[in-house]
Amino acid sequence: RSTNNENDQRLIRSIKRKLTNTIAVCCACDDLTFSSVKSDEFRVLVQDLVEAGR
Repeated sequence: RSTNNENDQRLIRSIKRKLTNTIAVCCACDDLTFSSVKSDEFRVLVQDLVEAGR
């Protein structure tokens, strides 16, 4: 039987996977390098989006 913590961790992994895929598509469609999404500011933005979705 899964615990709430295990379910939360599974959900977080799923969200991160979806965000990663979306970011990769954005980079490909907009002809951006992956290094353009490695900045600290971008990481803060993504973290804020993840937390807002909780």
